[in-house]
Amino acid sequence: MIKNDWPFNDPPNKLVFTLKYILEEGKPILNVYHENDGDWQFQTNIKPKKDDGVIVTLEKIIEFDESVKEIADLKCGWHAWRKSVNEPWNLTKIII
Repeated sequence: MIKNDWPFNDPPNKLVFTLKYILEEGKPILNVYHENDGDWQFQTNIKPKKDDGVIVTLEKIIEFDESVKEIADLKCGWHAWRKSVNEPWNLTKIII
């Protein structure tokens, strides 16, 4: 990926949280959380179990699903979600 095309404020090598269902089974990314501390989580619609989490680079997430670039400007403390990869992202503030 050309650096000028990188849409995130975070670098491509930023470590992010995701689920093995996404990387190993090809499940779609349907929920994205940009935590208040700047961490990112990329999840599907399967409720994760304790050992389902994996850490990868943000660049790996984009390689898996380029549509995530549409929410690169998601503010800290916000959640983006969609029902399927064919639907647009919805944005909501994370309420704790």
